[in-house]
Amino acid sequence: MSHKPSKLAKNSDQKKSPNKAICRLCGEEKFLRKSHIIPQSYYRRIKSGNGQLLKVKGDKTTPPALDNSDPKDRLLCQDCEQFIEKHYEKDGTQFFKPRSTTIVMPNYIKIKKFKYRIIYLYFLSIIWRASESSLPQYKDLTLGNIAPLIRQCLINKSLSISPQVRIDHFIKICVVRITEKSGTISDRLIKKCLIDIALDKGEELSEGFLYYFMIDGFLVCYLFKAVENFELQKTARYLSQLEDRSSIKLQKVDISELSQLSSLFSEVTRKILEAGPPR
Repeated sequence: MSHKPSKLAKNSDQKKSPNKAICRLCGEEKFLRKSHIIPQSYYRRIKSGNGQLLKVKGDKTTPPALDNSDPKDRLLCQDCEQFIEKHYEKDGTQFFKPRSTTIVMPNYIKIKKFKYRIIYLYFLSIIWRASESSLPQYKDLTLGNIAPLIRQCLINKSLSISPQVRIDHFIKICVVRITEKSGTISDRLIKKCLIDIALDKGEELSEGFLYYFMIDGFLVCYLFKAVENFELQKTARYLSQLEDRSSIKLQKVDISELSQLSSLFSEVTRKILEAGPPR
């Protein structure tokens, strides 16, 4: 399979024929599969035999809703689907599952034998697919000039953009385990909720912005924050940031410390009282 970069457009007008379109990854005209934006295995785990899940949109206007669908869009050809699955999703979808390399502590979860490059690129592939999608819920998700760089890294299975520059110098990925210490919201409910990819940005441009989603009780954040000094940009560290180490600690954060999530889960609780919790 060829994975050489080519110039691509996000819009659907790039189709060459009624039956074929340009694959977003390899850039070749092929029959495209319906690609999952967030891997399907997460939806299977959340549903656990129940046909519906509680889907929460990360904004202040869309109420939580019971749903039985997962977002799919025709983005990748069969070869590229298999490429993503083999090199990223095989390990990435197991990342949150308890294993012999997982140590659960009161304030954090330690993961040994951490495959940084694979896991980082795996999470990057999720937000990249969303940015390439024409689905309405992702219409405002744009990565601008950085999207082709992410694509290049995925194709090359590498974090390097150039000999001196890496993609993780600019996009910091942080993962925290959401908890609720008061007992008002059960941990089972937290793990059953899916928060779709949403945007949160500071009041000032210098504060940067982040995209985030929540799955399996873990909040995944993509932090974009420009720093004038490149050395400071490279070495900047944030809470529970994924780092290139053999083991990492994913911090536990109480939901009350995150105002956006706290308000969302207040709506979740109300919804559950109306419709009953997901089984």
